[in-house]
Amino acid sequence: MNISRENSIGVMISNDVIVITQVGHSGAGSTKIDKSVIVDMPEGLVQDGLIKDAKAFAQILRRTFSENGINNRKVNAAVLDPSIVLHPAKFKRLPEEQLKISFRKEIDRYMPYGDEPVMDHYQTSPGEGYIVAIKRSVVNALIAATDKAGLKLVGVDIVPLSILRALSHGGNIDTKEDKAVVMILCGANTDVLVIKEGIPVYSRTLSAEDIRELAREVSMTLTYWEEQNPGMMLTKTLILGDTARAKELSVELSDGSNVVEQGKPMGMIPEKFDLTQSASIGLALREEKNPLVFDINLLPLERIKKIRLEKLFFNLVGIIGLISIMSLTLSVVLSQVEKAYMKRIAPTRDEVISQADILISAEEINKQKTAAIKRLNRREVFISSIDVEPWPDILDNVRKFIPMDVWLTEVSSQRGSGVLIRGRAFSPDAVYAYVRLLDFSEYFNEPQLSFLEEEDGDEGIHEFSIICGLCQ
Repeated sequence: MNISRENSIGVMISNDVIVITQVGHSGAGSTKIDKSVIVDMPEGLVQDGLIKDAKAFAQILRRTFSENGINNRKVNAAVLDPSIVLHPAKFKRLPEEQLKISFRKEIDRYMPYGDEPVMDHYQTSPGEGYIVAIKRSVVNALIAATDKAGLKLVGVDIVPLSILRALSHGGNIDTKEDKAVVMILCGANTDVLVIKEGIPVYSRTLSAEDIRELAREVSMTLTYWEEQNPGMMLTKTLILGDTARAKELSVELSDGSNVVEQGKPMGMIPEKFDLTQSASIGLALREEKNPLVFDINLLPLERIKKIRLEKLFFNLVGIIGLISIMSLTLSVVLSQVEKAYMKRIAPTRDEVISQADILISAEEINKQKTAAIKRLNRREVFISSIDVEPWPDILDNVRKFIPMDVWLTEVSSQRGSGVLIRGRAFSPDAVYAYVRLLDFSEYFNEPQLSFLEEEDGDEGIHEFSIICGLCQ
C-alpha cells in the first residue's frame, strides 16, 4: 500500500511581494520544485514584516492558491523584518524558566522598545549558541492572516536560516564538511554568516552602501573570525541577494585563495541572486528530511503544542486504519487458503465415502490437517508477539529532548510498561524539564518520574529514573 505525502508549501513575505513555493517528489523519491509563484503586494499592506490588514492579505493568499492549483493547506512562512534578532548567547546551567528569563533580558537589548518577542535558540558548541527572536505582533498578524485564508501555519522561520536550508538540500553547502563556508546575503543590509557543518557559528549585519567599502568590511569581518578561530580557514564564499550588488561584491572578494560562488538553492542556479525565492524554497523544505542539525520555530509555544497534538491524533487514526486494512487483507488471504485446501481434499473426501477400506488414510489426512492448523496458529501467535515498535524514532525522541544539564546512563525497553530512562543531572529542575519535554513526543504516553535522589558524596549530582509509556 502506497501512502502519499502532502507537498510542502513555503510562503516568503516582503513589503513588495509574496513568494509561494511548493515542493514535491519525483518517481525516484528525490525532491523537486512543483510550483513557484510570485505575487505583487498592494503598497502598505505589509510594512517591515507586519501585515496591516489580515483580511486583505488572506484574500490574496486564497486567490493565489486557487488560481495556481495549490491544494495543500499546511504552510511554513517567514517575513522580511529588519528587527529580527539572530544573536550569540552563553547557555548557562540554569533551570529552563530562568534560562528563558536570561534570554529575554538579552533580546530586549536589540528588540524595539515595547515589543514582546517570540524566541527560540540553537547551540553551536557546549555552552554557546544563538538566540533567534521576532516580534510577537508580527507573528500574531501572520497567524491571523493565514487562519482567515484557511491555511494551517505550522512553522515560522527567519530568512538566513531558510536560505541555509535551501543551500544545504542538494545545493553548494555540505552539512557534513568540517570546513567553514561564508554565506553573504545582499538585501537592504548585508548579512554575513559563517557556516560550519550546517550550523551558523558567526553572524554580522553590515550597512555600507558603497561596494568597495562593503567589500572591505566583509574582508575585515572574515579576517576577525579567522583570528578568533585559529586553524579554521574560509575557503568558499556563497553570495545571494540583490543582483547588481551581489555580482560586484563577488568580483571584489575574489582574490584567488577564496572561491566565490553564487548560492544554489537545491543545486539550481537562479536567474537572479534572489533572497525571497531562495528563502521560500527553504521554507517549503521544512517538512522534508532536515539536512540541518537544528530546527527553529518562532510560533508561540501554545500553537506548537496544539500542532503536535493534532499530528499525534492523525497519526493514531492512520495507524488504526492501517491495522484495519491489514486485518481485512489477512481475512481474505485465510479465506482463499481455506477454499484452496477444501478444494484439494475434496477428491479424498469423496473417495473416503465411497471406499470404506481407505478410512485409515482419511484419518491420517485429518491428523495432518489438524497439525497444519496448529502450526498456522503457532505462526500467528509468533508474528503477533514480534515487537514492532519504531525504536529508531523512539530513541531519537529520547535524545533530542535532553536538556543541557542532563545526561543519560541507560535506556531500556520494559515489556508491558514502555521505556525506562536512567540518568544524572545537575539539578532537579533539569529533570523536571526533561519529563515535560518528553510529554511533547508523539511516541510517549504520560512520562512518569519514578526516582530522583541526590548521589551520596557527589554534591549537586542527582540520579533519576523516568518511565515512559508507549502510545498505541
